[in-house]
Amino acid sequence: MNRQEKLKMIKNAMITLAQDKKLNPEAKKRGLISLSKAYRRQLQELD
Repeated sequence: MNRQEKLKMIKNAMITLAQDKKLNPEAKKRGLISLSKAYRRQLQELD
């Protein structure tokens, strides 16, 4: 899996998580923070 594919996968996971209405808000927040860190890390490695 290349970097572009990883970025797309992380982005899609963030969107899915954000749209999930059943998930506990705190769990959603933790997940989004973790995914955003991973996304930024992948972007930095892309440069």
